[in-house]
Amino acid sequence: MVPSRLFRKSCETKTFTAEASDLTGYWSGGSITLISDFGHAAMFDCVNVRYDDEGDIQCWVFQPVAESVEKIPALKEWSVTIFND
Repeated sequence: MVPSRLFRKSCETKTFTAEASDLTGYWSGGSITLISDFGHAAMFDCVNVRYDDEGDIQCWVFQPVAESVEKIPALKEWSVTIFND
């Protein structure tokens, strides 16, 4: 589980963003589970990997899984982006 405080949160774009290096020890690829300061947990699955012109990964984009949206309906419009630094 990754503490949500490690992400920048934008209510305007409804995204959580972070640099991969900021998540060392918490995330090493695959799905990600964010946990809020209040103890609420939400799982996100990777839905897109973006590459640059040289074939290097730019970022991973995640959407909340159905079970998380059922528990926290407002998550439906949110996403998580982790940038490869």
